[in-house]
Amino acid sequence: MSRLEKFALWAGLPLLLLALAIAAWFAVFSGENRCDPRGPRYVLWKHGILPMPKDTIYRSVLLDTDRDRLVRGLTIEGVRAKFGDVRTPGVGLPLSQQYYETPLGLGKFDHAWLGDSCLVVIFEEGRAVRIVAWKG
Repeated sequence: MSRLEKFALWAGLPLLLLALAIAAWFAVFSGENRCDPRGPRYVLWKHGILPMPKDTIYRSVLLDTDRDRLVRGLTIEGVRAKFGDVRTPGVGLPLSQQYYETPLGLGKFDHAWLGDSCLVVIFEEGRAVRIVAWKG
């Protein structure tokens, strides 16, 4: 066996194993597990590599224990660029969200809703600080 063949074997084997590991990762987190924050699609979306449907993003963010990192330091425009549909108070909110827009609820915070979800981004001094799941 020549040196080139040995090199090809030793270089190709780890690449093959890596490809198999990535394929297994995608296979495990498909179907019902596609909203798991450990899944490859969500991880790649968090890093801006792969797009995801909005409903899947919202469900994955809801389960993500480190979801505040997604928005920390972003302005409203930055949050809109990352999530798309961002609704500020009083701008076409559905009844399910209008219910919480009272002074005793979210009215005391600078905030924005992520689409039709129960996720609310809280802002301080114009910058996002956390994502809260606001449920009744």
